[in-house]
Amino acid sequence: MTTPTRRVPESPFDTLEDAFGLLCAGPRPLALEAGAVPGLPARELPLTELRAVLLHPSTTYRVRNAAISILVERARSEGGRWTVGLAGVLLFGLRRATSGLCEVCPHKAADIEAEALAGLIEGIARTDPARQRLAARLIWLARDRAKTLVVKELAEVGRPGRHRCSEVS
Repeated sequence: MTTPTRRVPESPFDTLEDAFGLLCAGPRPLALEAGAVPGLPARELPLTELRAVLLHPSTTYRVRNAAISILVERARSEGGRWTVGLAGVLLFGLRRATSGLCEVCPHKAADIEAEALAGLIEGIARTDPARQRLAARLIWLARDRAKTLVVKELAEVGRPGRHRCSEVS
């Protein structure tokens, strides 16, 4: 019998996805008491399921914002697994927001993703959980931090227009 090989994460976002999956698996998955959010089922939703519900086109912005607000409050008060949980719920948006930066500077993709995650953590600490469009704000802050890295990379290249990274706007 062969031992299954474990996939080595390829990027910080892949590592986050793995950690998120582990937190939301098993007999006691990380879950939100969704009944606290009008419009969600009145039961505990594992965050993987919550993410799918929040990404569904039929879910209103009001419901999304309320659920993300609760996750931000939990991440701020308890940290750890709730921060990973919130980041996992926002991961599709993070990937989309940074994909252009990673395409322009593929040799810095892992660093760009790491900076985005650092930006997200900073954003969690300084963004009002009652703010409207909370998920978009957190993702935008994460992207801004990643973009700062790309801008620094462009300055190091020193020859804008001659390097693929110079295409970032």
